[in-house]
Order: sequence, then C-alpha cells, then structure tokens
Amino acid sequence: MEKLGAYNRVSEIQETNNAFLFDVQGPDATIYFAKVPKNLEAGSSAARQFNSVSRHLKKIKSEFINKVIDAGTDEDTGTYFMILEKVENARPLEEFVESENQASPIYLKQLLQIWYNCAEALDLASQKNIFHKDLHPRNILITDENKPVIIDFGISILEHTISKKPPENEFSNKFSAPELIQKSENRLQARTDFYSLSLCILYSLLGHKLFYEDENNESRLQKFVELYKDYVSNEGIEAFQIVFKKSFAVDPEQRYFRYTELRDAINHLFEVINHTPEKPFALSIFERDVIDRFVQEANTHGLSFAVNERRHYRHKFVIAKLATPNFFANWATASNKGNCLEVKRIKSVESLEQNEARNHAWILENGQLLVGVNFVAKNPREVTPDGYYDVLAFLEKLHLDKRETTKSTLDRTPRKILKDYMTLLNEEIQHLRSHAFKVRYTDFEVHGSSEASFKIVLDENVTAEEVNNFLGRSRASFRKGNEVVLLACPNDSGNDAESIGFSTTFDRNESKLLIKDFPSKRKEEIPLKGFLIEDTSLMEIQYKRQINAIKNYQFGNITNPELRKYLFQPENLKHLADDLGQLNAELEILSTDKNGSTVKFEVAQVAAILKSLYRPPITIIQGPPGTGKTTVITEIIRQILAKDKQAKILITSQTNLAVDNVLSRMSDIPGVSFIRLGRNIEDSVLSEHSFENKLNLWARKTKSESDRNFAERKRTIDSSKNLSPVLNLIAKEVNKKQDWQVAKRELKRILTRPCARGFENLYDFIDNKIEFQKELSKHLGEEHSHLHKLEGLKRRWNSILSNIENYDALKSKYISSINIVGATANHIAAGKYRDFNFEFDYVIMDEAAKATPAETLVPINMAHNLILVGDHEQLPPLVTATESVKKQVEKKLNTEGEVIDFDKIYLDQPSLFEIMYDGSPEEFKEMLDLQFRMPKQIGDIISSLVYKNKLRSSEKSGKPHQLKLKATTSMFMCDIRKFPNRFHEVDRISKSSFNRASAKTIVEILSKIDAYKDLLTDSLNPYQIGVITGYAKQAEYLSNEIENFSFKNLELGKNLTVATVDSFQGSEKDIIIYDIVRSGKANDDTGLGFLEMPNRINVAFTRATRLLIVVGDAEFVMNVKPSHRWINTNPNKPLLLKEFVSRLHELGFIYDSPDKVFYG
Repeated sequence: MEKLGAYNRVSEIQETNNAFLFDVQGPDATIYFAKVPKNLEAGSSAARQFNSVSRHLKKIKSEFINKVIDAGTDEDTGTYFMILEKVENARPLEEFVESENQASPIYLKQLLQIWYNCAEALDLASQKNIFHKDLHPRNILITDENKPVIIDFGISILEHTISKKPPENEFSNKFSAPELIQKSENRLQARTDFYSLSLCILYSLLGHKLFYEDENNESRLQKFVELYKDYVSNEGIEAFQIVFKKSFAVDPEQRYFRYTELRDAINHLFEVINHTPEKPFALSIFERDVIDRFVQEANTHGLSFAVNERRHYRHKFVIAKLATPNFFANWATASNKGNCLEVKRIKSVESLEQNEARNHAWILENGQLLVGVNFVAKNPREVTPDGYYDVLAFLEKLHLDKRETTKSTLDRTPRKILKDYMTLLNEEIQHLRSHAFKVRYTDFEVHGSSEASFKIVLDENVTAEEVNNFLGRSRASFRKGNEVVLLACPNDSGNDAESIGFSTTFDRNESKLLIKDFPSKRKEEIPLKGFLIEDTSLMEIQYKRQINAIKNYQFGNITNPELRKYLFQPENLKHLADDLGQLNAELEILSTDKNGSTVKFEVAQVAAILKSLYRPPITIIQGPPGTGKTTVITEIIRQILAKDKQAKILITSQTNLAVDNVLSRMSDIPGVSFIRLGRNIEDSVLSEHSFENKLNLWARKTKSESDRNFAERKRTIDSSKNLSPVLNLIAKEVNKKQDWQVAKRELKRILTRPCARGFENLYDFIDNKIEFQKELSKHLGEEHSHLHKLEGLKRRWNSILSNIENYDALKSKYISSINIVGATANHIAAGKYRDFNFEFDYVIMDEAAKATPAETLVPINMAHNLILVGDHEQLPPLVTATESVKKQVEKKLNTEGEVIDFDKIYLDQPSLFEIMYDGSPEEFKEMLDLQFRMPKQIGDIISSLVYKNKLRSSEKSGKPHQLKLKATTSMFMCDIRKFPNRFHEVDRISKSSFNRASAKTIVEILSKIDAYKDLLTDSLNPYQIGVITGYAKQAEYLSNEIENFSFKNLELGKNLTVATVDSFQGSEKDIIIYDIVRSGKANDDTGLGFLEMPNRINVAFTRATRLLIVVGDAEFVMNVKPSHRWINTNPNKPLLLKEFVSRLHELGFIYDSPDKVFYG
C-alpha cells in the first residue's frame, strides 16, 4: 500500500482488527490520514455501503466532523480507501476530561458548547441519512481551541473504525443506546445518537471515576446535581435534569424527536447559567471621550447586540456590533480572559454614515437587548473571572443564535451586487406585466371543439399595428415550441382571468382574433365581453428562478454554504491557498481520439484538470477560443467518474449549444449514464437521452425484466410442485385488482363446481378476505402462496411503471441514479423538477463568463464543488433591459439623491466569472494557453491585442485554406470605400443597422468561394462558411441577398450560415466573413457603437479555422474616434476593431475588390 490513487503513503502502517491506518501525502503536498478497511469485497453489501457513506460524508461541511477529503478504490489494487483531514493538536474527550475536569461554571459552559456543536454536526449528517451509532469519549476529539471533532463517523455500520485505537466493544457498549445493544433499533436512528451523546457529556461532567461508579443513568444524574448545585441555580439544575432525562430515556420514543429540539434545549441551558444580573458587566471602551455617556445610556436603555456570522478569520473569536439609542459601536469582542467586552469604533448617531445608520436602526429593532445589568467601564486587567458577567459565554450564546441576531449572512460586496440584480429582475417582471398585449372584446364565437373567434375593439389604445406586432411575437414563439397564451377577463385588471388558448391569426375586415386550443367545454366560464390579456407568466419564469436563486444564496439555503465565503470575494481563497503546497500528481489520461489513441494534453490543460480534481471547492478555467476547453471538460468528467463511479455531475451553461457540445462527447464513453433536461432538444442523438425518453425506456426495460423474472420464478415453482387447476383459478381470482364483493361472487361459483371437491372448506371463510387468504395459503403451500402474493405485487409495480410520469418520487429516484445531468442554467430550476432536490458533487458551468451573477447562481446553489469554465474576453453577460426598465431601475436605486448610471452598474461591471478569475490565487485558476483552431497568423494578432501575448499558437494551429489567393495570408479585408452608398442605414422598425454595399461585396466574395466545388462538396470534410455580423437586420438582409443569388455549391442552412455574433460563440467554420456594417460620412461622429466592445470583435475574429475575411469601410474604422463612454470606462485602451484593421493595413492585406485578392 505505497499508494492510494493520487495519495502516497508517508508513515508506517498501523493495523487494527478491521483496518489499516497511515498518513498519506496528497497531490498538493498536504498530509492526510488514510483508512483502508479490511475484507471489503468488490460488489459486496459492505463495500457498497462504505462507498455510499464515504460519498455523503464528503458532502458534509462541518468543522465538528473529521472531514473526508477523498474516498474510492485504487484502480491498480482494487483497495477501498478513505482519505481524511488530519486533526492536529487534538485529544480524545476521555483525555480532555482527565486533565480538565473540575466542577466550575467555566467547565460547564465549555461542555455545553461541545454538546451543542456535536448536536449541530450530527444534525448535518442525519440530513444525509448518516448516523454515527458508536459515539463515546474516545471518538470525540477536542482541539486546543476546545472545539469537538467527531471521528469514526458513520463507519460503525460496517463494524469498522477510523480511530487509531483498536476497537473495544465493552467500552463502546457503556455509551450505546439500549436498542442498539439489543439490535432492535428505532426507525428514527438519530435518537440512538441522542442517547450516546448525552452520556458522553454526563461522563465529562462527572469525570471517569464518578461516571463508572454506577451504571444507572438516574443515579449518575443525581451525582451531577450534587456536584454542580453550588454553581447552578435551582432553575438551572432542574433544566439540566429535564434535558438529560429526555436525551437518555430508555424508550427511544421518549427522547427528543429531532436535533433542533435538542439544540434549543441546550440553548436554554446556556441562558439559565449565563445570565447573572447580580454581577457587573465590564466594558473596556477605546474612545475615551464617550465612555461616561455610553455607559450611562447602556444602563438607562440597555445594550443591543448583533454578532457577525463569521468569526475573526485568524483568532476565531466572535465579533459583535452594539447599539444604544444614541450610539453605534462597529466592533466589540471578549477580552482574552473572557469577562470584559472590548468596544471600539463608537460613534454618535449624528456622525453615522448612511450604511452605519441602517445597521444602527436594524440592531435596535432586531438585535439581542441586554437590560437589567449594571454596565461598568473597566480595564480588562482589573476584571476577575468570578466577579463579573461572563462576556465570552454571552457572545458565544449569541453566535449560536446567529440566524436571529445577524442582519445579513453575506458580506457587503455580494450583497450589493445581488441587491442590484434583484431590483433589475423585479423591474423586468413589472415591465412584462405593464406592457402585456391587452385588447377589449365585445363578443366571441366558438368554432368546433378547440377554436373560437373574438370580436376585438381597435381604437386609440390598441391599433391594428399593435395587434400584428403581438401576433408576430406569438408566431415566432410558436415556431420555437412555445405558445403565447391569452387570458379572458371581465375587466382590464387581470382578476378572475380564464385561459382561452393562443392566437396567430387576425381577420382585419371582421376585427376578429382567431383563437386555437380554445377550451370549448368551459365556454360558459368565459366572460361574454371583457378584455383579452397576454399571459406573461411563462416569460416571467426565467426572472423568478433567478430571484429565488438569489434569495436562497442570501440565506444560505444552498448545497454547499462554504462557497459563499469565496464567490464574489475570491480574495478569501488566499487563506486556503496559503495552506496548499505545489500540486504534484500524475494524470493517467482517459480520453481517446477518433483513432482510439490517448489524447495528448498540453501542460496548462493538465493543470486545469488536476486543479479541478484536487482543489475544492472551486476551480476557474479560462478557455480562450480554440484552446480545447470542451476536451478538458470531458476529461475532467471522466476523471471524476473514475474516482467515484457514483458521482453526480451537472453540465450547465447559459446556452443549449454549450451543454450539447459537452454531452455529445459522453455518448461514446462506456458505463457513463447521462440525461439531457430541456424542451425541444434539436440534436437527434441527444434527444434520445432526454429525461422523458430515458425514463420511459427504463420503465419499459424494468417492466420487461420484472415479467421475465416472475415467469422464471413461476416455472421453477410449478415444475417442483404441480398445482391443481381449480386452486390456481381461485388464487388468480383472489389476486385480481377488484372489489371483494365482485371476487366473492366468482369464488362461490368456482367452489360450488364438482371440480372444487377437496376445497369446500374455503367457502366457510368467503365473507372475510383476510381469513380466506390465510386458509387458501394452507392449500397452496408456502412457495405457491408467496408466488401469488408476488404476482399481485408485480401487477401493481407494472401499473406504476406504465404510468411513471405520475410518480414524482420514482422519477426522482431514477434521476438520482444517473451520473451526468445536462441542462441550461435556467432550465435546471424548472418547476417540474422541484421535488427532485438536485444536489451535485460537481457543477461544471461552461461559458460562465456569458452569464449574469443571478443566472450563475441558479446551478451554483446545487453544487458541492464548482468548476467555472469560460472566457471573459469573449461575449459578456447579456442584460436585455429596455429603456423604460433602465429608467425604473435607476429610480429604484437612487435612494441617496445621486445620479445612477444603469450601464455602469450592469453593463460595465465584470461577470462573476471575471471577478473570480481576476481575484483568485493561481492555486484555484488556470488559463488554457495554446490555441488549436485559428491559423497562427490570426492567433498571434489576437494574442497580442486581446490576451497580452499569453495565448500561444503553434505551426499546427488552424488549417491551410487551399484557396488560390494573390497573397499568402489567412486573413484579409475587402474595403467598400469605392461604393458611394457605403454608409450604413438604420431600419425604421427594428432600429438595427444594415449596409447594402457590404452585403453586395459579401455576395461577390461568396461567388468566388462557390467556384471551389471540390472543397465545398468533399464527402469527408466539406468546407463550412460562416457570415457574421453584429446586426440582426444585416443578417436578415444578407440572407435575402444570398437566397436571390444563384450559387452552385453554396446553400444556406447546409454549408453556409449567416448569423449575428451572439449566436456564434462556441462555433467555428472553415471560412469566416465578418461584416462590420457601420460606416459614416466625413465629419459624421457616428462612431462604432457597440462594435467598440472588444469581446464581440474577439468572438467574430476567432471563429475561423482556415481563413478570415473582414468586409467594411477600412478608412472609417482606422480613423474613428472612441466614444466618451469608452474613454471614461477604458482609459488608454485602444479599440480592438480599429487596431485589427490597422494591422491588416500595415501588412498590406486590405483590398478594394475581391478581384484584387482572388484569382479568376
């Protein structure tokens, strides 16, 4: 056992009865503790349970449980192992009691804290259905900070131990619950641990000798009373007795029902022993000029406390904020001895900043008010432990109640970002509702079973043009598989609305809207006249999902709350990085190419894979164009599943294309199960893996297997014992799914036949089904009786499988058996999956830089470990707010009378991906630095202008274009300056730009390419051509021009694609033609508009694998001036488009006609 996976043994092996134990060094040079259980056979029940417990223990994030770092099976030896965090500077509770036990209030409070922390840890484990069942003072470690760490967790179910001491069952039994010893466990297994934990605490209070003098728990409790009656009030002693008696009750049903009850009880114990109003409360105040006034006000009005959720990052003490009516203190903590409150940063209410004023008001309203206590100003050195109020215990108690006394669980930075997005999302919903199509109708007529026509009123409120605009949206939505539903209401308020279907047709002459999917059976419920209102609920869903994600994140209702320490504030990862060594692990590549050869990964790709595997909980991978990020993601998935065959992985992105690109690589991997969640999956291969298709396929296979197994069982039993035909007939009738009265009539008929001789006595029991079945079993014999019961179960099971769509619990169970789930960031939160409680070991989000923080949080909330893959130099998050929404958002955010700039808050701010990549230490991020897609000539310019020369190209990057050009180049520009009408125009309706001259030039270029029949029609690798523009109207105009031109070898939708930049990220084509479109007249300060955005230009220019052709007005671009907004936002940063065109000019690759560069 020199090596376990990626972990190398670095200590001698210690052997116990059930396990081998030793230290190992991980890939990051950290020393861990390894446990290798003995006698675990592959496929055995114990092995499966070991894997299951290990997997779930890894997910528990508690400082009070020995953290499981890794677990699995060594591929070379088949050895099962568990890697745990090495608990340093800790001793078993048994040793702690031996050295520290001394009846005193301080010791009592320490043990209450230990009790509470252990209960909190056990609660987290029980939520994963894991229970300890072997708690005793040797597997609760106490650190030098007096915090408990529970070891041997969950392993007792295998009768193994991860403790370094051999098992001593006699010792364990002293603390085991009676039902565990008697092997009659209660179904609520948490109650078993309640019992053991309470005895551990009682043992600690009494000490070893007193505890073992008597094995009766009631007697032990009386010893506690005698020992502590001088330190605890009568009320406190009584409270302790109640808690202990309820915890170690012999009958499990009499114990606490859940951990929250136990923690509340312990909290009450803190209260009864902490509050000592007869003792003065010592304050050490830093600001001397306010000491007297602050103390006087605290004594007059009391002092309100609110503690921070997080302790001090280094010293781990509790930090509080204080408030009186006229003062606010931003920092307070217990002194070293714990009996004095050190207070700093006191301000009077008149001098508070706005944020401080809000905090002050909140604490006065919601904080913990301490009154009836004598506050005194003291030097901490003057405060004796016994003579003053126990400040440390008071703050620790408040920290236990942090959910009630902490204003926010998030720091300022994420709180501000998420508040801004919450405002935007709510305004988007309000905008949808206020601008929904609404028209008055005076009558309606039903046509057939599912159609109707509504007579609508056109006036100054609703014009025919508005109706047609609505129908245009409705048709577009219908083509995508969605319907814009209309509601009929008696008034325009939207109340009492009835859904009536959707419309795509308007009869202008009759002023009638034709409605499809009309509910004819409910026509009486539809108002005879009223209003038709567009139902916006479907469009609101995406915003509501993001709002819910933000709320869940804010309140910590997420799978791994630890992620909240680092997201939006990556500087906190530095504390983790400081404890890590260099990542040094061998990576056995699992991916193969189309020839079956092992894929050769670059150094940066290997580093990205290793960090994803061994640097939890977050890895950020920047994948510039063509650097093989999809290949890297595929290898990461394979490596995760090689380590843990039961791992659950979510592949997600903002776009379907990115999800499908990854999933398409999964179908060829043996043993990997995946499903694609979503509507209207266009990929024919992936559609076979849709949730609905795979669920129904599984149901059919399971049903078939069930029938086959039953038939085989029946043949075996029938061949061993022949069953009377009449008896068989009776048994079948009994097992039918029917009312017993119906069965009785048929059974009477059978039993009165002559052939039923010998079974007449069954008639005597026919009035009682249960008694009849008992008597029938005697005739059938045990095996046949069991077989007929099994047949009834099979029928019910088959019925469930045939209607599996109606059984959410079964669907949830099925999806939990799948390794990989693929879904967009929005769809994974769809209501249809609400009961599935998605929880993933890894969430891998591709193109994460394109998602807004709110969109990103939807899948992040489901992650134990997070891998963000993207490139913040490509398309940024799309914020689609209309001008009216922008104005409303600015108005809502303008709470302080300042000018709010929507663009600065939402458009100019970095995405969550960019925040994390730029701020994270190198240990948690990696840039893929070798591009394979573009020819080196293009790649080098992009590297220079965009990636600060960090993106490398090799001679093998890209492919030769094989066109006969008059210049040796893989990029050039066709200048449209010769055209008098080269200036762009703006479409009146869409407000989008288009350019007739550039379109004409592009058609001419395409006609040159069209001549290369052999390249365009090659049977193996025909060339694909992409025409990209930044403007939707130009894409439409180009498509029309191309359709009207007679190409011989080029065909739209086949080997020629015309699209906007936004739809092209993640795609590549052999030849890319980029249409700039914009061009202005002399002295026309038209500028580049959104073409100033370098991200869009970067995406457009990096799609080509062979040849890039730029079309536009070269002189206009090279002389254009940046906008004031660009200068203010990006001082001293040149425009990428301008720089790129200037490089082409310097290289002599700008031509005023396609004839100047193409031969022929």
